[in-house]
Amino acid sequence: MTISNVTAHTDDPTLSRKRSMSCCCLTQYVSTLVIIFILLLSLVFGLGNLLTKEYNPKLEINSFKVVNLNLSSRPNQISADWNVQMNLKNMDSHGYLKFSHIQISINYNDEMIAVTNITSFVASPKDPPKHLGEEFSGSTGYMKDSIIINLSQGIRDGIVKFDIKFEAKVKKSYHNLWFKFIHPWNCYEDYLGNCKNVELFFGTSDVSMGQMMNDHHQCKFEQVQSSDSFRFPPYYGYGYGYGYRYGYGYGYGYPGCVYRYGYGYPGCV
Repeated sequence: MTISNVTAHTDDPTLSRKRSMSCCCLTQYVSTLVIIFILLLSLVFGLGNLLTKEYNPKLEINSFKVVNLNLSSRPNQISADWNVQMNLKNMDSHGYLKFSHIQISINYNDEMIAVTNITSFVASPKDPPKHLGEEFSGSTGYMKDSIIINLSQGIRDGIVKFDIKFEAKVKKSYHNLWFKFIHPWNCYEDYLGNCKNVELFFGTSDVSMGQMMNDHHQCKFEQVQSSDSFRFPPYYGYGYGYGYRYGYGYGYGYPGCVYRYGYGYPGCV
């Protein structure tokens, strides 16, 4: 009799239904907790990103001049004395910006016709705009016939449009604790300030001299992908690196922002 009672008790459909409902409720409860946790986490990170929104630097050209401009057809070369005056302002209130490996170039029809490098500097959000004034001269290498012909025609017409590029490695130093949590590693990144269609006026009798027509020219400043043309200073690093080298152990190279493993967290080496 005891055995039959246990069997009957085990096969009781009411008990099976209760167990099934309990399991279902437990599953729904756990799922609800997971969803709430994910929503809260998304809300926290969303608000954090909103409060710590990054702003790119503001770059503008105040003056752009050229004198002693000479176009040679044998060989095809361009020589001149250039003068570029810029202002750069750190618009990100969360920390300092360190600029290094800075290159300013003058381009015509996507061809670089002049370039110079300037020294590193640090821009604080509390500082006034950083004035960058550069005078540089020199001759280009061989230029295509179309560059010489089009530039000559533009000078005769009185207006020539140039593109001025400000390229640099930028490292951000945050004083906001939440921002440091959002960005646990801090490394150099490629930035480009692109000042397109800067007009030079050649309206005088001296066609070797031109001057910017407007009082100032706004530039677009943004982060770009890493390029082999700009490299970091040499370093010794430990771990697995993804960039200009890959390996385990101590290595010497010019990486991008690489990850390291060994202390349980990623970072820049």
